[in-house]
Amino acid sequence: MEWPADNVQRVAVDRLRPYPNNTRTHSRAQVAQLVASIQEWGWTTPVLVDEQGMLIAGHARLEAAKQLGIPEIPVMVARGWTEAQIRAYTIADNALPLNAGWDEALLKVEIKAIEALNFDVGKMGLDMEFMTKLFDEGGVNIAADRDEAATGVRAQHMKFGKASVVITDEELEGLNRMLARYTDQFGLSHGFAQWLLDAAA
Repeated sequence: MEWPADNVQRVAVDRLRPYPNNTRTHSRAQVAQLVASIQEWGWTTPVLVDEQGMLIAGHARLEAAKQLGIPEIPVMVARGWTEAQIRAYTIADNALPLNAGWDEALLKVEIKAIEALNFDVGKMGLDMEFMTKLFDEGGVNIAADRDEAATGVRAQHMKFGKASVVITDEELEGLNRMLARYTDQFGLSHGFAQWLLDAAA
């Protein structure tokens, strides 16, 4: 039995067509993560196409290639697949990895070891919320809490772990804009607090 992965070849990006009914969405931030990944490690997973060059799996990787100006990418061809197999795999390719989990104790050890080697863990695709929960660091809650003080004046507070700091609406909007710029540039929010501290130093 021949498998798609038995034969990988480079194909021109402009010869590949997205699947028009692709159900998986890809944000700019996620594509930016893939761009950073390709820049760091090169191309590690070929895209999968049917015999006419239509994508079955790898839409985000193709978009990352276009952003990087890569003319050809590694491609596998699903030969002899039925229409049902093709349509089903466009979903299965994305759904099956979601069923995996993490050995969180071992993951913490690995992340700390990688950080100790001065590698940017932001390139690994783990989001800030997950990292914060994993290390129980408290983090920065940019969605500030509001309450009514005894005087009737509305106060707004930003939480830094167990600490709470009064912040104005204008300051909160500015901080959210900075966070948006940071995530657009780096692909996720992990490291944003350190980036702020470095900018203020």
